[in-house]
Amino acid sequence: MVLHILALLAVLAVSYFAAVEFQSIAAMKGHNDKKYFWWSFLGGAIGMLMVIALPGRNAGAHTE
Repeated sequence: MVLHILALLAVLAVSYFAAVEFQSIAAMKGHNDKKYFWWSFLGGAIGMLMVIALPGRNAGAHTE
């Protein structure tokens, strides 16, 4: 029973940190909404793929 609880806590911790990173990726693409954190956290791989597929809002601004 204790191992199940520890495994659940480990999965939640990894999901949390992954969702924070995917929210950061969405912010880099110009999408500054907290919903991308929740999509990645609750949606798992589907939410992460959604963030990966987001178009960049600042695609026209090229910096060199």
